[in-house]
Amino acid sequence: MVFKGSRLLVADNCGAKIGKCIKLNKQHKSGTSGDIILITLSKFKKRSKKIKKRSLYLGIIISTRF
Repeated sequence: MVFKGSRLLVADNCGAKIGKCIKLNKQHKSGTSGDIILITLSKFKKRSKKIKKRSLYLGIIISTRF
């Protein structure tokens, strides 16, 4: 379950490691796999000119542990 403010591992080849959930795109308090969320990226493997810190991106939840 993903809540607003949760720190997430990014599973993409964009170069980011960790993102933070800003907003859920539905009315419930938590998100599950398959939901679209609004995230910001905070920690990177490598910096590129395309990705900027503190920019907003759309993401999808792939899996959760609990």
